[in-house]
Formats: sequence, structure tokens, C-alpha cells
Amino acid sequence: AHAVRLATIQRFDEEARRGGPIATLAHRLQAADERNTWVAVFDMASVKGGSFRMPYCDKVYKGSWEGRPVLPEAVWRFRARSDGTMSGTRTYAARDLSAQEWAK
Repeated sequence: AHAVRLATIQRFDEEARRGGPIATLAHRLQAADERNTWVAVFDMASVKGGSFRMPYCDKVYKGSWEGRPVLPEAVWRFRARSDGTMSGTRTYAARDLSAQEWAK
């Protein structure tokens, strides 16, 4: 699971440097808070199994809240192509789901 996380972070970094929707998403995430890097988005806790950050939930780090703005962005579906590139499709925008639906 750790290798998949690292490969995912690497691919998202590469795609963000190419421009397009992944670069736009990265810019919007970092505009909300500079700590919103791909390393933070694909949190280590997701592969350790100890916890997982949910929409509208701040993260506790070393006993205190991180305090980042909790802003839903979108629901995305990503697929790796056979040529090594990635495609992303936004299935829901932030305004498409209620707070209750985001928390499901």
C-alpha cells in the first residue's frame, strides 16, 4: 500500500507539472492552504490504517488540530492510461453535494 501511495503522489506531481485539470486542482488546494500538497492529500494514515481524513474533518497532528480550511473541492475519478499518462474526470463539484452527502 505504501508503494502505491508513493507512486500515486509521484504521478500527481508529474501531471500537475504538465498543466491541465490536475494542475488546476493542485493550485486550488494550495490556494486554500499551502500545506495542501499531494503528500498531505494522499495522507500516510490512509496506508497505515490508523485513521483516515474524511470530508469536513480537520486532522489532528501531535495532539492538536492542524487548522487548515476544510473545503470540499470535488469528487474525481482517475485512470491510468496504457501510455503511462493519467486521465481525470470530475464526477461532482463542491456545490453538487450537501454537507451530509460529503460526509457519507
